[in-house]
Amino acid sequence: MDERQLQEKVFSNRISACGYGAISATIVASKLLGAKKAELLSYYTSGDIIGDNYRVVGYAAAQTMWNKHLRPRYKALTGNDLGRIHWLRHTQRHNRICPS
Repeated sequence: MDERQLQEKVFSNRISACGYGAISATIVASKLLGAKKAELLSYYTSGDIIGDNYRVVGYAAAQTMWNKHLRPRYKALTGNDLGRIHWLRHTQRHNRICPS
């Protein structure tokens, strides 16, 4: 659960990743609310379905995890928290990594 590493991988590998800003914001919000790790539930590409692996779109499902003895802590996010989440969400739009 490292939003900075995600952003660095997208930029350094020139990955066309729609939604990386929203994913980064979700990671930050989850950590602010007490999540300790995330678990990948499934990952497929369009190539898995149609058989053409030349150009693929990937789809992933993940969930954030808390310590099994603790319930997620719910708290009000501060203005700074919301500002950071807003900035991460809109980073994608300004860097135009997602093809139109």
